[in-house]
Amino acid sequence: MSALIRTLFYRSVDKFTIAWDTEDSPFSGHLFHRELMISRSDEKVINFALAEILRGKHPRWREDLVAESTQILVEQGLQPDISMLARSGGHPVLIETEYAPARTVENDAIKRLGHTLREHGYQVERCMAVRLPIHLSTTPQAELLSELQKCKFEYCIWSETSGNPVRWPERGWISADIDELADGVEHLCVSESAITASLLELDQAVSQCASMIEDSSDIANRKVAEVLCQESGEQTLRMAMSILANALLFHATITKEYDIPAVADFTTISKTFLSTDLLTTWRFILENINYWPIFALAHDLLALIPQQIASRVLHRMNRMLEVLGPIGITTQNDLCGRMFQRLITDRKFLATFYTRPSAAHLLAEIAISRIDIDWSDPSCVKNLRIADFACGTGTLLTAAYSSIASRIRHIGFDDSKFHATIVEQVLTGADIMPAATHLTASILSSVHPGITFDDMNIVTMPYGDPKAGSGHSVSLGSLDLIEDEEALPLFGSGSEFLSGKGKQANKRKVLAHDSFDLVIMNPPFTRPTGHEANKIGIPVPSFAGFQNSNDEQRKMSKRLTDLYKRYSPTRKVYRGGSGQAGLASNFVDLGEAKLKPNRGIIALVLPATFANGKAWANARKLLLEEYDNVVLMAIANDGFQQQAFSDDTSMAEVMLVGRKRSPKSSRHPSILYVNLYQRPTSILEGCYLARQIARISDSSTSGTLSIGEVDRGHYIRGYPDESKFLGIRDLEITKSVSSLVRGILALPRSRTRHNLVFTKLNELGSTGLYHMDLTGKETNQEGEPRGPFDVKSIKGNVPTYPCLWGHSATRETRVIVNPDSECVVRKNCNERALKIWDGTATKLHFNRDFGLASQALSACFTSEKSIGGRAWPNFKCKSESWDIPLLLWANTTLGLILFWWTGTRQQPGRTSVSITTLPELPVLDVRALNDKQLTQLNKAFDYIKERQLLPGNESYRDETRIWLDQFVLFDVLGLPKNELMEPLNLLRRKWSNEPSVHGGKKTRPSVVEN
Repeated sequence: MSALIRTLFYRSVDKFTIAWDTEDSPFSGHLFHRELMISRSDEKVINFALAEILRGKHPRWREDLVAESTQILVEQGLQPDISMLARSGGHPVLIETEYAPARTVENDAIKRLGHTLREHGYQVERCMAVRLPIHLSTTPQAELLSELQKCKFEYCIWSETSGNPVRWPERGWISADIDELADGVEHLCVSESAITASLLELDQAVSQCASMIEDSSDIANRKVAEVLCQESGEQTLRMAMSILANALLFHATITKEYDIPAVADFTTISKTFLSTDLLTTWRFILENINYWPIFALAHDLLALIPQQIASRVLHRMNRMLEVLGPIGITTQNDLCGRMFQRLITDRKFLATFYTRPSAAHLLAEIAISRIDIDWSDPSCVKNLRIADFACGTGTLLTAAYSSIASRIRHIGFDDSKFHATIVEQVLTGADIMPAATHLTASILSSVHPGITFDDMNIVTMPYGDPKAGSGHSVSLGSLDLIEDEEALPLFGSGSEFLSGKGKQANKRKVLAHDSFDLVIMNPPFTRPTGHEANKIGIPVPSFAGFQNSNDEQRKMSKRLTDLYKRYSPTRKVYRGGSGQAGLASNFVDLGEAKLKPNRGIIALVLPATFANGKAWANARKLLLEEYDNVVLMAIANDGFQQQAFSDDTSMAEVMLVGRKRSPKSSRHPSILYVNLYQRPTSILEGCYLARQIARISDSSTSGTLSIGEVDRGHYIRGYPDESKFLGIRDLEITKSVSSLVRGILALPRSRTRHNLVFTKLNELGSTGLYHMDLTGKETNQEGEPRGPFDVKSIKGNVPTYPCLWGHSATRETRVIVNPDSECVVRKNCNERALKIWDGTATKLHFNRDFGLASQALSACFTSEKSIGGRAWPNFKCKSESWDIPLLLWANTTLGLILFWWTGTRQQPGRTSVSITTLPELPVLDVRALNDKQLTQLNKAFDYIKERQLLPGNESYRDETRIWLDQFVLFDVLGLPKNELMEPLNLLRRKWSNEPSVHGGKKTRPSVVEN
């Protein structure tokens, strides 16, 4: 019988009917039918079933989510597979489905963009394209709902941006189970374009209203400042107007819930707003309904504004409501909170940076995934305790709440039934700014605006000036909570708790040690020292906020010291707080004190210096030895702002999540180091990355984090002392350098490894002096200055004590760099000067702050012996015959890489190796070189000393450095050139392309070669 000529498929829901006809069959011309009783579900059946399951994943979707409806869009003939109408707030989302390989589903999704919903006139901004697993087509319908709950889907999202369709992810598909699919739909209901437009409108309204008050009433300006505990001025007025705008937005939200007039109703025929009538309504709400956190402070602020000015303010605010109200923005995002962060007048000294919502959800989702509870047991959920003791406007608490609520909904519960308990018992927030705690309480209340509650654990902590009855001369804000909770000023006087029905001053409520399941914070980063503060006369910047006097600042610093003296002996842990690290390290101790033993989760946003700064050593010891399942995460990108998880900061940051280790549990010293290539672009992306990170198994040593087919980061597992892994973009670089530090040359794309004889620099000699020991002016009890020298330019003199003090990239392109200064001996310091010269003066100097993107040398030679200065400290080898070999090795590409790895990479394109860190620098052990090798290197020095070198980040195309690399590795050390040439070239290019190396310069390989 020949091959099949014609096959006809007749598909029904229950069976295939297959007919065939063959040309050489004795029955040619006759159709033979056989009914194959295979239960078949076409896509419509799947859509109805999928919609039914999704409706059960969110209580507010039961009326909003429909399948296969022809009445959704205004345009005729269009029938979305599944439609999320989002009647209860947010924007609509359409879903198109198709069985894999789903070649047309994306086109269908794109065609839906820009169309108009029949019901409320919204335009479709986003459409989710879903690839259904093919096995669903043959799943018996009786098992279909069950199978949909278990199977994996693939989806992508098409959005309309400026009239153009944009895909997420850019390539590939997101793999998701039904819960993750539901999360994706929920996040899509929040319109990013609406948020952007709303933030602009809100900002304009707040600015204009603040100007109205500032220009019209000095008395109101001053009274508003008193209520907010701020200095009077434009920014304080903008804070006040943010709070007022927030209350008006919330008012518009609850008009449908209660019999209260809309904001627009408080106008006369002449369009004059009656602020007195609005205030009466707000008092009615406060006395008879609830919502104290939203309306109380706003009421007090509005009452301070004269009627005529208030009418103009409310008229402008009402125009804002006309833009923002219809999209329910207050229930979707902390819009006012975002703007409020721009207005903090004490930003410089309070260092209160706003955690971006996408980053907040990334951190919160990882942290909540670590909490070991049964989410299906309501009592477990209600007994959770989560705190942020530096809550700001509540971004992290809101993200934690969102993560909890999604888990509750996925179980099948209505999360609104838990709302009162969550805000009353589960969540605790504390801050020193009254306006910030107001917005935190307001935003948390807004999650379910129709549900009232009684209690709340949002507290404004006393700060600075002593409060009556506090028992202390000054207060430290949340850091007072480090002390034994029974003796805290919080439980005496000076603090204020916000609740649903009022502000409760001096309330006794125990925020006990060892009682919280999760402490999540982005603490202030201020330090007690700083050049800027010293210049403007700020003695202790850590405590300079709220116009604290110099005397108060010093008292607060002493109180913190005294507090630690009482606290430390009672805690059997390492003290993490350090004055040099700043207040953030003290908040680490606060979190440690409050967490439950053996199970508490800590989640922190910290300055990047936490990873390897010496000031943070105690905090690292505490966190990395007392916690397990630790994740330490950074962003490997160009520029400070691109390396931060917070908004409005130029400081690189890291995120840390860990669980307190049980004394009986086996120790897990490894750390999961995660390097993201950019900040999450959306809340959905942040949550998706968090789930990937949470699923990494303990046995996985390294891997890539991808969104679809687009790499978004990588991870590598290491030990607590390997935090150098952070901030590196290329995983192959991490692997190669971590091997190189151990003396193993393991180049990318090389099959073999080669041993090198390495040692620490301090084994070969001694480092010179810290520059303040040369020139410091402070005197001892005998009146002697710390340093014996003053430093001056040479000015054509022949110096007695030549010195290489500062940097000049233009003259530091050859390995020989002449002294740029002279050390002039101070009065009565001749003997000390001679001693320093005899003990430290050398020709060999190492670079202390190596600008890789502008400087060429990690070590240099002076033509004569010189004293090392601020930029170029000395190194004195035990044998002068080692000087040149060390110099040449340090300036090979491998030498530069090890210098970069050892230093702190706090600034893009720069690595800093302090005097105390330099002895730890891994270097080639020149003691192992024979006479022939030493002679070769001396000849190489004669050749290379006249040749110019390019900046370190251009090593991949620096002919002189490439020659030096090959000479040292192949001619001197005898490594196989044919085998290693290509992998060595690859390593140069990869390293030169690291953001922390090129610092954003266009000389990096990815720019030059493309």
